[in-house]
Amino acid sequence: MRILAWLLLPFCGAIALCCSMKPWWLCWVFVLVSLTACVVVSRKKSVRRKMGALAAVGAMLGFVWFGLYTAVELRPVEGFAGKESAFSAVVAAYPRACAGGLEVPVTIDSGMGKGHRALLYLEEAASELAPGDQIIGEGQYGDARYLGGEQTARNVSRGYFLTIHGRMDSAVHRERLPWWAVAPALGRQLAERIRLLYPEDEGALLTGLITGNKAGLPGWLYTAFRRSGMAHLLAVSGLHVGFLTGVLYILPGGKRRRVVIAIPLLVFFALMTGDQASVWRAVIMAVVLLSAPLFGRENDSITSISVALALLLFRNPYACRGIGLQLSFAAVTGLACFHGKLYHWMAKPLTDEKLIRHPLLHEIWYLAAGAISTALSAEVLTLPLCANYFHSVSLVGPLSNLLSIWCASLAFVLGLLSCLISFVSMPLAGLLVRVVTPLLDWLIGVASWLSRGSFSALALDNPYYTGWFVISVGILVAVILVKGLRHRPVLSVGASATLLLLALTLRMLTLSGSPFTVTALDVGNGSCTVLNSRGNYAAVDCRGQEAGTRLADYLASGGTGRLSLLVLDRLDENSRENVEQLLARVDVDCVALPSWETGSKMELEWSELLQDNGCEVILLNSEIEVSFGEATLSVLPMLGQDGPNALTAPVLCRWEDHQVLICGALSEEQEQALLERWTLPKLDALIVEEGGRKTAAGGELLSRTHPDCAVLSVGGAPFDSPHWEVLERLFSFDTVIYTTDRNGSVTIRY
Repeated sequence: MRILAWLLLPFCGAIALCCSMKPWWLCWVFVLVSLTACVVVSRKKSVRRKMGALAAVGAMLGFVWFGLYTAVELRPVEGFAGKESAFSAVVAAYPRACAGGLEVPVTIDSGMGKGHRALLYLEEAASELAPGDQIIGEGQYGDARYLGGEQTARNVSRGYFLTIHGRMDSAVHRERLPWWAVAPALGRQLAERIRLLYPEDEGALLTGLITGNKAGLPGWLYTAFRRSGMAHLLAVSGLHVGFLTGVLYILPGGKRRRVVIAIPLLVFFALMTGDQASVWRAVIMAVVLLSAPLFGRENDSITSISVALALLLFRNPYACRGIGLQLSFAAVTGLACFHGKLYHWMAKPLTDEKLIRHPLLHEIWYLAAGAISTALSAEVLTLPLCANYFHSVSLVGPLSNLLSIWCASLAFVLGLLSCLISFVSMPLAGLLVRVVTPLLDWLIGVASWLSRGSFSALALDNPYYTGWFVISVGILVAVILVKGLRHRPVLSVGASATLLLLALTLRMLTLSGSPFTVTALDVGNGSCTVLNSRGNYAAVDCRGQEAGTRLADYLASGGTGRLSLLVLDRLDENSRENVEQLLARVDVDCVALPSWETGSKMELEWSELLQDNGCEVILLNSEIEVSFGEATLSVLPMLGQDGPNALTAPVLCRWEDHQVLICGALSEEQEQALLERWTLPKLDALIVEEGGRKTAAGGELLSRTHPDCAVLSVGGAPFDSPHWEVLERLFSFDTVIYTTDRNGSVTIRY
């Protein structure tokens, strides 16, 4: 079966190379190169030359298929970007909530782009849409490779090259679901049944375990799973297909009968869980594994991987740009290459009866060796990808997998069984719910406990951690390539651990070495500023992209899990979610926030959140002054037009003779009111939120304060770059300018 791998792996490699090339038409040049290589290699007959010719043919087919697919699917729709047109389309999948509206996958059946798939973005509520419904509307077409002004691979990896931002004029609902929508519909019914049977957090977790849908999972819980290295449990992949295959093999009957039943059920499961690349990879490999003995062939893991990847890339060559597909194949390749050898090395002490005599200890050691070797093998190739895409590395992954995989398998099987039984007998399903709920609570507890540690995961946002990671990857590569190092694991692990300790020490010294520091975290178009005075931390604002997680990571890198003061000037949904994630990992002594309407929903939500976490609350009804360490914070609340969410609370921080103003997102009127109510001193630093606004850092404010430097928090539409007028004003006052989109998180030390 390796002959098939020699053909398919070059096919996949050629497509992956083309996806990273610009311009795309270079694929035709590579067709000629591979054809020439095939002719040259095949002139002489030998086993190696035959394999080389086979690889050249596979690469040539990959280049040809990428060129044809791009010419037919992508090139015809590139000219539609920016144009407006009426359209008629058929809903291809259930709508999904997204920022500012609804995302509806459709197939255009009339109008511009007829016959092509597109993602329709609607502002109005249209969640009642179902696959097969007909939509008539009008909108502006866009290139799916770009989202919010930034390039993204998410859409094209799913086979969507067009976006439409518009409105729906009318919809015709289909009386019966089409046959291809039955599996997704059952998936939705399964999610509804889980919500009916289980408590909120446990139900959201079980939905993620079974269907891979993480939409209902609280932000703090998903962050905990990600930091603890357990996020793969929430992405339907080989682990879940393995659970399901194990259950199917318990069924009575011969091997051939079980295979005949298992294959269509696995395909149905893939369709039910959202048609994801990672689950299709696992299903295809499982089908190859199950069917190989029926045809008298020995299963080969490399061949199974190549078949699965080739089928997915034949369906959509651009799928190789998807993060999920890359992580899935990296994990299974690591298992195929390293798991067996690592497991045998870990189980080797069991051969010496003098070391471990008790049979129970034997079994425990075998189970531990299996879980740890599986986790480490899967992470060998996924760690570099995670570091590149998510800029963080979990250090407790092997421990969390040892504590959770057995529990996740039981929760998956019994949870799925409870939902199926509930359609027949609710009392019997309730008994299973009582068994499954403690298992889900165990998973939540493990993730929360392990993720709360200061160094359970490292954010690669500084040169010390990045340097340690790069060197550790180099050590790992050396261990794989150099045979002598494989027999000296203590040396390799010890070197990496020593470098990690050095990186942690240098990072902590960097943060604590200065008596006073101000750090504007890179949170996109939001604001989160951290002030450190002799190891006492205060933060102003917690809004933006993963602001709560990044603030907690920053505090953890300084070796602390405590925040003396958190000042909030807006109580919107983004702030609440970020604060919830922050409080899951950090102890906050005091929170200063705008006053709210008594008895309102907002008061109940925020009061419950802060009281449950033991936070003292200060309402910004008047100017307040708070000391932390050797520094002092003065907060001046200023009401905007309506309600607390239009409020901006400028903060002036003083340490010795140094002054820092964090002015938030001031409008022209608010800036004028600030100058009238406060006599501002000469500033060392000015922190500006939404630096992409034309009115940010007004001329009168700059003329009064003459800041030595300014930090503009920018990133994300619509303020994805600093406005040129703002930059000109700052340059006119000889102010040094830093922006978070270019400089990342900016730290000023005194």
